[in-house]
Amino acid sequence: MTILRCISRFIAGTVRIHRQPDRATLEAGYKAATRESWRAELADAWDAIETEDWPA
Repeated sequence: MTILRCISRFIAGTVRIHRQPDRATLEAGYKAATRESWRAELADAWDAIETEDWPA
């Protein structure tokens, strides 16, 4: 196998991993995101403006 083919295979594999992470990686990312304090503050701010129906 030539060096160019090896490099090409390495790059393709790396891109695939970053573009299509496995389920465990995604789950870890989602769990880490829920622990970020600024997300809770943002959710609280949106709760103040989200309403069930239009104002009368």
